[in-house]
Amino acid sequence: MAARRNATRVAIAALAASGLALAGAGAASATTITPPSEGVTATGTGAPALSLTVPAFKLDCYTFEATGETPASGDAVTLDAASVVVENCFMNNSFSVKVDVHEDITIVVDHNGGNPQGSLVIPNGGMSASYSQGAATCDLAVNASTVGPVPYDNGTGIASAVNQSGVNFTSTQSGSIPCPASGTALATTELQLELDGGGNPVVGA
Repeated sequence: MAARRNATRVAIAALAASGLALAGAGAASATTITPPSEGVTATGTGAPALSLTVPAFKLDCYTFEATGETPASGDAVTLDAASVVVENCFMNNSFSVKVDVHEDITIVVDHNGGNPQGSLVIPNGGMSASYSQGAATCDLAVNASTVGPVPYDNGTGIASAVNQSGVNFTSTQSGSIPCPASGTALATTELQLELDGGGNPVVGA
């Protein structure tokens, strides 16, 4: 009977040890962003800097930039809402579009086994866009959205998205004006991340 109790204790100890080992491995593989706590600028480098498409509609914005800071620890860069500039926007090359940013936008990264990737996370109601024709208006409200993950290059600081799904929106049309139905837009952008001190953030584990 004592031998059975000893065997049980040994088995429990082994399981506990293996659990600690797994927990340690998980902690070691957590994604990091270096350097920590440094200012960073995100700039759309393409022409246009940002495109959003749904059937029969395309929104092109030729200015897309924002500032934020790398985290003291963790896997997310927060872009301050007040710093986000999305301008020179046109729907179907016909209507001038005003874009407003209401909430902070987050870039969440993942080391992904040495193949870094990132996602752009927009909170519910975080952005809106509107355009008009006479008294007619089209208003677009962005719902909770995640664009990505898309590849991130540690060497250049560039994250590229091409027709990446994830921008959910609700549309409200008033009067006679072309306006997309509520749905999910595909995003295309090439986002360059640059540190205030030079270089770019590096995603590690």
